[in-house]
Amino acid sequence: METIIGLFCFGLSILIYLLLKGRFSFLLLWPYIIYGFGLIIAMYSLETGSLDFSNMLDERSIVLSMYYMLSFLIIITLIDFKFLSSNMINKTMDPSKLATIKRIVDSPIFLCYLFIHIIAFLILYYLSYRSGELNIGDYNYSELEMLRYWGPIAYLSENIATLFLLFISRMMIYEKWTKSNLLTVILFLIFIVLRLSMGTRMFIIKIIGVTLIMFLIRYKKYWKVSLFATTTLIVGNIVGYIRSGKALSEFDISQMFYSLNVEAYFNDLTLIVATNALAQENFIYQPGMLLAIPLYSLPRFLVDRNEFINLLYDRNLMLPFLSSAIESVSPVGAMSFLADAIYAFGVFYWIFLMIVFTLILSYIAKLKGSLQYFICYLLGAATLNLWRDSFFITFKIVFIHGIMNILLLLIIIKLLSRPIKQKNDSC
Repeated sequence: METIIGLFCFGLSILIYLLLKGRFSFLLLWPYIIYGFGLIIAMYSLETGSLDFSNMLDERSIVLSMYYMLSFLIIITLIDFKFLSSNMINKTMDPSKLATIKRIVDSPIFLCYLFIHIIAFLILYYLSYRSGELNIGDYNYSELEMLRYWGPIAYLSENIATLFLLFISRMMIYEKWTKSNLLTVILFLIFIVLRLSMGTRMFIIKIIGVTLIMFLIRYKKYWKVSLFATTTLIVGNIVGYIRSGKALSEFDISQMFYSLNVEAYFNDLTLIVATNALAQENFIYQPGMLLAIPLYSLPRFLVDRNEFINLLYDRNLMLPFLSSAIESVSPVGAMSFLADAIYAFGVFYWIFLMIVFTLILSYIAKLKGSLQYFICYLLGAATLNLWRDSFFITFKIVFIHGIMNILLLLIIIKLLSRPIKQKNDSC
């Protein structure tokens, strides 16, 4: 236990340094606080047998998983120092260079675009509820993946979350509100309440997380942000405890971070299993993962993309080489990017990480103005999916729901404003 705690604290010290220096890499690495802590929970579970799947654990795999996680941390930090400047996050928040974001959010087109998404979401939500497939408020009952309309609901939800991020990024820089901004907030609150009633809280957690980080770096309100973050964390954990079906009367101080423990531990199981797979002699390399990434951008409600992806990259090929205690490569369904990289490239995972993030960070270094600022904001939120789910999902969130929506809004605004501009010129 001492070894795993010491390694976790070493990674935490790197994160604190990156935050104080305003380095961009902090936006990619902040979920380490959650999932690095999850490995401590895994070691505790190994020693006490207090959590499910503890029979899958061994001390060597847990410690090695922490080393792999730290290597991810160090690789991203080194690439950041190579391509990006210190205090870059603060430099992107220069109001004189961000007029495009203000123009998009303050445009009535943005409000109409958001309104269309909310109406479509409400219709699908109502159809799911009326059919009896969605049991509102019952987290254990509602199997979202089994909902008939889950594909389009998830697609609309990610689009709305991206618009929410765009709106918050505008309000972070330009604090003056308009009437349309107030109406936008009302629409977002309606969506948040309904989306939370379907069970998952991850989409709002990542938005709150990245917003607190950007606010902290911009305004240096360390104590206020810490107090707000701690309060939000405690309230969220209590709600998660209640929604898990446990009686509130049984709640005590040891359950204060119940949801955090469960989230971190169960998602780290996949990394631990990947570490176990890497230790086997008959490891199968699957570089086809690279080709599978763009396929994941295909909407699942239009085509069964998994059928194509499994031809290029099948995690279950690892099962025959794992210990008898392990029955699934992803015990709880989630698969982190780091685990994906290990499954696909084995001991050469670090080369894959260096290539991918060198391309990403060198590209960000070349961006300017509103696009650079919003991409930083968007990646800061999507990185929770990177640590929790996979590179496939993160790729889809950033490029399909993020960049494509922004480009579409810009094109619509430009096309609709052109006749008005020409008319004004003629006058």
